[in-house]
Parts: sequence; C-alpha cells; structure tokens
Amino acid sequence: MNKVKKLDCFSVEDLLKSEQCLLILSNSHCSTCSTWKKTIEEAIANGTLPESTPCGMLNINQKGLIPFRRENPWVEKAVLLSYTALCRKGEFVDGFIGSHLDKLNALLLDE
Repeated sequence: MNKVKKLDCFSVEDLLKSEQCLLILSNSHCSTCSTWKKTIEEAIANGTLPESTPCGMLNINQKGLIPFRRENPWVEKAVLLSYTALCRKGEFVDGFIGSHLDKLNALLLDE
C-alpha cells in the first residue's frame, strides 16, 4: 500500500476483491480529498499506517459507476467527501467522513 491508487469503474472491483482494503470516495473537484490522499501516502511512507492494506481512491462523479453504486448501497453514506471505507472481500465493514488519521488507525486496528 505504498500509494493510494486512482481507481475507475473497473479497477475498483479488483480492489474490492482483496482480503481487506481501504476505499476512499472522492470527487475530482475536491481539494480536501487530494490532501487526504497525500496525508495517507505520507503516513504510509513514515510508518504511521501499515503498508499491508491496499488503498484506492474513487472519484464518484466519473462515468460508469451506476452498477457499482447499485451493488454497494453503503456508498450513500458518503453524503460528504472524502469518505473512507474499510472493506473485506467486497463487503463494507465500516467507514467515516473526513480526513482523520486517528479514525483511520482505529478502523484498521479494529480488524
């Protein structure tokens, strides 16, 4: 998990097949989302966050996501962006709105 991978309607499905993953829902015009992505990458680089959990960012305003949204009704919890979700084997486990490393660490520790 060295970098937060940019996802599209196809690659998000590959990420969700992981044993465990972090999925950040964002918007292409969200500067706070970009900052959150950089914060996560820095935390991974300095050892604050583990490298073992793959992480991706999905801009939910891109075309082709209607099937993804239908198959994942938890996406509607993302009323504000960024929204960080922990998923296991394609299933939503938990998530939060905003950009808080302490919440992210707590989410990962609750595994």
